[in-house]
Amino acid sequence: MMQLQQLLTKIIVRAWGGIFYLMLVSVAIAQENALPYVFSNRVGKIIDRNEREYFCLFPYIDNFVSAKSFALADSVVELVFTRHTDKGNQDTTFIITRKQAENIGYFITNFETILRDISEKNAPLNLRDDFVNVPHVFALANLNTHGAKTIVTIHGGEQDTGTLLCVTDTSLVLWQSTKPYNWRLLHRSIKAVKSSEIEEIVFVHEGHFWSGVGYGALIGGGAGALIGFASGDDPPDQWFSFTAGEKAEALGIFLGASSAIVGGIVGAIQNIDDDFTIGGNAETYKAIVPALKRRAFFPTLPPPELQAFPLQSTEGIIKPSLEQTKYLRAIPSIPSPKKFHFYFSGALVGTGASSDISSAFNASGFGGTVNGWFGSIHYPVDEGDAPFVWNYGAEYNLTDKFRLGLAWNKTSEQKIVGCTLVAWNKFGRIDENDEVEQARATFLYFFMDYVTTPVDPMLTSRWEFAIGAGLGYSEMSVDGDLDSHYGSEQQGSPSYYAVSKNAVGINLRGSLDYYLSTNFSLQAKLEGRIIPAIDVPSVTYKPITLNAHSVDFSGIDFSLGIGLHI
Repeated sequence: MMQLQQLLTKIIVRAWGGIFYLMLVSVAIAQENALPYVFSNRVGKIIDRNEREYFCLFPYIDNFVSAKSFALADSVVELVFTRHTDKGNQDTTFIITRKQAENIGYFITNFETILRDISEKNAPLNLRDDFVNVPHVFALANLNTHGAKTIVTIHGGEQDTGTLLCVTDTSLVLWQSTKPYNWRLLHRSIKAVKSSEIEEIVFVHEGHFWSGVGYGALIGGGAGALIGFASGDDPPDQWFSFTAGEKAEALGIFLGASSAIVGGIVGAIQNIDDDFTIGGNAETYKAIVPALKRRAFFPTLPPPELQAFPLQSTEGIIKPSLEQTKYLRAIPSIPSPKKFHFYFSGALVGTGASSDISSAFNASGFGGTVNGWFGSIHYPVDEGDAPFVWNYGAEYNLTDKFRLGLAWNKTSEQKIVGCTLVAWNKFGRIDENDEVEQARATFLYFFMDYVTTPVDPMLTSRWEFAIGAGLGYSEMSVDGDLDSHYGSEQQGSPSYYAVSKNAVGINLRGSLDYYLSTNFSLQAKLEGRIIPAIDVPSVTYKPITLNAHSVDFSGIDFSLGIGLHI
């Protein structure tokens, strides 16, 4: 019996051992078959110490060496951390969901944009603390997210201009794009300059003088006015007697002017550029490296794709690793933003009927008028006229957000038809002596647009919103006939009259574009016109008298169209 129990025990132990061995083998096979999961091309398959520090990743992993990840079959991602211990490097494994992995990838890919959003918009950071060192991210957001304009003069007098990105002991890197730092634009937007080539470095400070004058005048003038009002009126029997208002005005002007001068002086001092003369001397350059780093966009550790470039340092040449070389080749080629924009649209044109027209035609016995918002002004309503016109426009990008444009449009025809004699015969009603007045105008506008949300060149964002204003040249005309049977004009007849006028008007506009591709978009646009009215004098023909009145061409246009961007 004892031997039987021992035999059964051995069988059970060996069976469980076999099962455990099969489990280990299956796990090993599953790991071997698992595909590497890449969070972002910025870090590749393996996240090293520098990448982990720059992106503030995995704060609770001590003695971090590297991290790699694998996409498992059941929609989860396996994270394997290599840590340094007394017994050597050891691996620790965690399982996260695919959604968590995608969030980490988005965070890495858009890291600098997230920093700017936190700094400028106080945007929340929706990532768990065990993945990201959140306090450190918020600290980084307050660093030099907007660098000063830097001018580097090299031997021979040639100049390179941009924002200082990072600094090593033997070279510096400039960001030469007008866009904020974006790793996808790296290849065509940076310039590395060796210290041995640098003659002079200038950091340009702009815009402080006039802001100092303005703030000084505002603060001084306001303080002077408050002091003057607070002191009250002087007694009337005093030799020099001033009211509180007079003192407020005098002190406001005096203190405002004085403070403006002081503010201008302070602003001018702030406007003085920082100038460092190097002369190609390596020791002189090394001495100012700390000062340069304080002004750099990345004052400490640059991003991994920038580390991958062969920049000189005291530790030797930083060469890209095999992984970095692979993902640097994979950085997408970003198309340049389009410079020229052409628009063609159909517009519903609204023109408000002037009360002068209604009064004039009522007083003349012709009846009233019909308001013409998004329609012609008719009496009676003439269905043959439509409030639909074609508009054309062209714009040129001065910068990413400012555009200079030219547009041509017109109003729909404003038409008033009246009648002073109604007769009847066997065929029905006959309108004799139709009085017809027509008004029309065209506009040529020069304007400036501010694009609040420029479209992304890669079309990751396809919406673009712009607002603008401009001045335009308007050609307006009004003509009519007080004896035009069935509305037919008889130019040159005593009953015909015509008035024309050219004027300068104001155009206010707002547009929304949806980009179908980098070259074509659909556009919705709303425009408002403010234009002087045209005056029509009193006109008399036989017993008919049309009172003096004015025609208003101000109004609103709503248009839908297409845009071509090249």
